[in-house]
Amino acid sequence: MLALHGSTDAPTVDVFESAVVSTTIIDNFSYGDFAGYLELPTLDFTLQVRTADNSTIVAAYAAPLQTLGLQGAALTVLASGFLNPSVNSNGPAFGLWVALPSGGPLVELPSAPIPTARIQAIHNSADAAASEVDVYLNGALLVDDFAFRTATPFVDVQAGVDLTLSIAPATSTSVADAIVDFSYNLPAGGSFILVANGIVSPSGYNPATPFDILVYDGARESAQGAGTDVLALHGSTDAPTVDVFESAVVSTTIIDDFSYADFAGYLELPTLDFTLQVRTADNSTIVASYAAPLQTLGLQGAALTVLASGFLNPSVNSNGPAFGLWVALPSVVLWWNFPPLPFLPRASKRFTTAPMQLLLRLTCTSMARSSWMTSPSAPPRLSLMCRLALTLP
Repeated sequence: MLALHGSTDAPTVDVFESAVVSTTIIDNFSYGDFAGYLELPTLDFTLQVRTADNSTIVAAYAAPLQTLGLQGAALTVLASGFLNPSVNSNGPAFGLWVALPSGGPLVELPSAPIPTARIQAIHNSADAAASEVDVYLNGALLVDDFAFRTATPFVDVQAGVDLTLSIAPATSTSVADAIVDFSYNLPAGGSFILVANGIVSPSGYNPATPFDILVYDGARESAQGAGTDVLALHGSTDAPTVDVFESAVVSTTIIDDFSYADFAGYLELPTLDFTLQVRTADNSTIVASYAAPLQTLGLQGAALTVLASGFLNPSVNSNGPAFGLWVALPSVVLWWNFPPLPFLPRASKRFTTAPMQLLLRLTCTSMARSSWMTSPSAPPRLSLMCRLALTLP
């Protein structure tokens, strides 16, 4: 197979084969370049046209050599047409076309799906310096003014490419202002929760646990059974190793020896109203107790992330937010952006099993946000930021 880059408005690209060999087969391919004959086995391939830095899949195409019975053939594959027809007299769109030695009309390679993974981002860094941050993905603004104790809904991002997630102050003007970068290459079909956690300030916090992105692989957007699936994260930098004991229904320890940065894999619970006691690791003292009214809130079928958040001792942590258990939902309503994390109200008495009434307050403001990286050319979209507060009456 001989390849020609013949698209006049397409930049230098890489061609990556994802179905068989999973490697770059043409590197730094520029307009006018011929890539000498690739001597390939007669199999069904998938060709991804990627940016030269391998960070974005621009398009993907099926090359079904085996299905079409092309064993023994010599082909020429051409990048043809315009990436942006609107500035090229509305000419033919970009595609990959095949010329056969026998001549005749070129054959268009059919498009193939661009692989994706699902991610949800949660901001749980209680450092005042990180109360709001800007998040960039591969240099493009992803989330503007991402606030502490808020979460994005689950969204698609491209899989199988090198992703750089950059965290910058809320006052940033570009990715050049980033204070830390994290690199990922996510598998197709994977689902992940990414939690911003830890301390960025050089002083004022004890302990000054370094800022990091804590990643959970295997995230769920709904329960796998008829109940409620609950993932837990110990995200309180000054809280010791603890046990979590459920006192209202099962009267047993449900999470044992729970340390900072630990995820406790999904608990597949019946949708009932629970009471969660945070206890010392030796089970001798109840540090705090919280109501988790899954049934009252109608959370059957939901998958939740419960985070230990804030400081046990704010006085040695710049008087930061106090310790509590907070819940991130996969989405409240799909068009809400960055639904905040409703607080699981503290139980009025230890060991209480009485149902609790809750008041919900919802306020919304319009805002523009940048598109997620599944569509690099998409314009900013106007959407709603909604804050859902749950309080005791």
